[in-house]
Amino acid sequence: MRDLFADFFGSMADINALPKGADPVFLTGVSSNHFRESMEMFNNFNSVVRKMKPNLRMIFFDLGLQAGEPDQVRLSHIFLQYHIF
Repeated sequence: MRDLFADFFGSMADINALPKGADPVFLTGVSSNHFRESMEMFNNFNSVVRKMKPNLRMIFFDLGLQAGEPDQVRLSHIFLQYHIF
């Protein structure tokens, strides 16, 4: 996974060399029909990416989640901005 991250974003040295406050922000959105996949993505993001850059932020757009799912999204990710689209 680390190689895939490096191929997509460049090396962690490149990201770590960014000025303070210039870290990338991740943007995603999901509806209920892909909710399970998004939760796996959050788990992966938290276990892989956050170990390298713990303060990276994610902006999440609710594209039609069902009752109870928004709470699970909010609990799964620390630096998450949640918006209904």
